[in-house]
Amino acid sequence: MRVAPLVVVLVAGALAAALAGQAPPANISLSDYIAALDTTRRAVVDLDERKAEAADQLISALPPVYVVAASDRAYSEPSDWLLLKLRAWRQHPTAANKDQLLEAIDARRAVAVAAASPPPDVTGARTKLDSILSAREFSGVHGPTWLDRMRAKAAALLLRVLVATLGSSAVPTVTRILVYLLAAAAIVLVSVSLVRALGRSATTELSVVSPGVAPEARPWQTWQRDAHAAAADGRWREAVHFAYWCGIAFLEARGTWPTDVARTPREYVRQLPDAHASRAPLATFTRLLERVWYGTHPAAADDFARALTFLEQLGCPSR
Repeated sequence: MRVAPLVVVLVAGALAAALAGQAPPANISLSDYIAALDTTRRAVVDLDERKAEAADQLISALPPVYVVAASDRAYSEPSDWLLLKLRAWRQHPTAANKDQLLEAIDARRAVAVAAASPPPDVTGARTKLDSILSAREFSGVHGPTWLDRMRAKAAALLLRVLVATLGSSAVPTVTRILVYLLAAAAIVLVSVSLVRALGRSATTELSVVSPGVAPEARPWQTWQRDAHAAAADGRWREAVHFAYWCGIAFLEARGTWPTDVARTPREYVRQLPDAHASRAPLATFTRLLERVWYGTHPAAADDFARALTFLEQLGCPSR
């Protein structure tokens, strides 16, 4: 039986340098990372169920993290997902465990290959989006108007004056009562303005968000296929979004919590007790979703790779 070293192509000479007490290279290229995954896959295919101890060679040679240098930046790719599956096969060397291990390697390789591909041309999509946003139903969507800004400045000035006045002991009692009434009126005015603004924002959001995004409305396998399809196109933000709802739908299919279409991502986390095995990975997964989907952080291939790791920690099977 032949067991190829895990890092033959990945870091040629790095293992010898490590044994000599030297630090490994700072990073590797994306093509070398793909080649290392291919080398690992061949080694896994060669594993013999009758000699499970051969997996120890792969486990001991596996670096804790790959630092991959992409075209515009370097990102870290932890290898804990591979360690977990190798150890699972080592304890139970079955064909099913080997298939899951190979599927996990293939999924990571697909992400790396997609990252190595040139970014897709979005000119047509941007033109289509501009055409949609120019329609009449979107004409009322805009930021604060000049009048809104002036109202906000006037309210802020009034509040500063009231605070300064209320702190003076020289103000007569009658005047102080009047000041309190003005303060109450200002608070009511500001509250009404906030309620109207939030109402307009909520209406706008509901009008542009597609229906049927509740996790229980689609099987988790469908969310999973959409996630990998988006990753294959380089749409990392959507890939992370679909992967997250795959995890939510998977947990819901297992009866982890009762169905509630109005529940937010953080409320899903709060449904799990502190001691629940899925709480920690789901909480970290939720922070990743908030950062790339609701925040301004651009998504990348390593974000989707982390999403796949979180899905495995939740117990969701690979494709």
